[in-house]
This record gives sequence, structure tokens and C-alpha cells, in this order.
Amino acid sequence: MTVTDDDGLTDTATQDITVTEIVALHVTVNIDPDTLNLASQGKWITCYITPPEGYTVSDIDISTIMLDGVIPAEWGEAEGGILMVKFNRASVIQYIEDGLGVTDGEITLTITGNLVQGPSFEGEDTISVISRGKARVRTLLPLELVHKLNMFQGA
Repeated sequence: MTVTDDDGLTDTATQDITVTEIVALHVTVNIDPDTLNLASQGKWITCYITPPEGYTVSDIDISTIMLDGVIPAEWGEAEGGILMVKFNRASVIQYIEDGLGVTDGEITLTITGNLVQGPSFEGEDTISVISRGKARVRTLLPLELVHKLNMFQGA
């Protein structure tokens, strides 16, 4: 920076600035159920969080855990080295349908939170979503029968 006074005298000074980028820790996340039927009447969506090496479940502040930054975890408990947290199923379904506009297919959900002392964390898991009133049936049919069914349906 250069400064000039009223008499026209100038002086130059430099200042070093250090910028530190804070990066969230990556945690391993497993969301259950793997397939969410939007018509289901269950109470919870369960998420299992495994902290990275060098951290333990007790390092995680459960009150800060969020699903996609929108839905807070309702409660959690440690099971060995894994933190199990629960999200209100009705809230998650409403968010998926209304917030994301998804009624069928795969979606990736992000779990975020903070450590009791230290940085934030995040992890993702992909689940399948099936619409209300639609059941997923996987049946292997002989190719000949598939052709006959397609012809019968006018395909």
C-alpha cells in the first residue's frame, strides 16, 4: 500500500495476509432404508455415521447433525465406533417430495454437523425413492414371455 501526505511525500508498506481454507472432515454415512417408499408409515430414517481416523463418536456434537442442511437429527446414540442418528421419516419424505421434487429414482443425501471442538464434517449416501402406491417388483421372466407381454400390451 502506498500513502501520500498533503506535502506529496509517499511511503509504502506491505502486509502479509494468511488465508486458511477450512475444509469439512469427511465421514462415512449409511442411510437406512436403502429404498424409501414415500407411502411408508414408519417413524424414522436411520443414519449411521462413522468418523474419520483420529476421531471418535464422542467427538461429534449430535445437536448439530442435519440432513441436507434442512432436517435436524431427532436423537442419536453410539454403537461401538458408529453414531446412529434418527430423522423424522415424515419430514424427510415431505422434503424429498416438496423440497427436491423427487417421487421416483435415486437421490444423494448429505449429512452435516460439527465436532464438539474442531471442524465441521459431512458425508453422503445415495438411496432409492419409490412413489406412493408403487411397489418395486423384480422378477426375472423368460425372454419369450417378455415379448408376448409386450405384444399383448401393444408395445
